[in-house]
Amino acid sequence: MEKQNGLLNLVMDTDSYKLSMGGFQYPPNTTAMYSYFESRGGTGENTLFFGLQYYLKKYFSTPITVEDVEEVKEFAKEHGEPWKMSRK
Repeated sequence: MEKQNGLLNLVMDTDSYKLSMGGFQYPPNTTAMYSYFESRGGTGENTLFFGLQYYLKKYFSTPITVEDVEEVKEFAKEHGEPWKMSRK
């Protein structure tokens, strides 16, 4: 995932399973979906969410380049996964 210049290739932050999810595992004509997270138990009564600002700065302040996309396209091909880009 690390680029030669020390920056991250956010597109490569995936695995083969996730590559097939972008339109290949959902029923045809799916137009919306949602997800959520919840506590799976533990010793406390509350869940505390933190770290969003760090995550956003680290992973979303670097532009995605054509080279990044080509790298993940090759990765998908090597893993036998479909590659489909959508420009919506």
